[in-house]
Amino acid sequence: MLCAAVDRELTARAQGLRRYGSSALDLVWVADGTLDACVLLGNHTWDTAAGAVIAREAGALVLDADGSPHSTRSRCAIAMMPGLQDEVLPLLRVLRGSRFWPDDNEPHDLDHRAAPLETEVLP
Repeated sequence: MLCAAVDRELTARAQGLRRYGSSALDLVWVADGTLDACVLLGNHTWDTAAGAVIAREAGALVLDADGSPHSTRSRCAIAMMPGLQDEVLPLLRVLRGSRFWPDDNEPHDLDHRAAPLETEVLP
């Protein structure tokens, strides 16, 4: 029922709503501009990790339902092009208090981007 509520919120404000059945595909399509945004509920880390990295590297925002950076502890993944967060995130308020909403007792990753690798230049 919760997914249906999210679908209703999004359908009322989007040109189209599709479920492709692959979290990785949805995230990569946000990365390449095929999709403006995707909302993925109830996935495991292995469903979203690679796609989240690809989307971030392409400049997309990858967030949790409350707008915090998506992490391995996230219960859902919301990816979107920059500038859409003020439109998309309020629609997810129906998730508040559900199993998809971040637990306030769990720490969030402060930096959602991987730190650059330190390289040593050899003479």
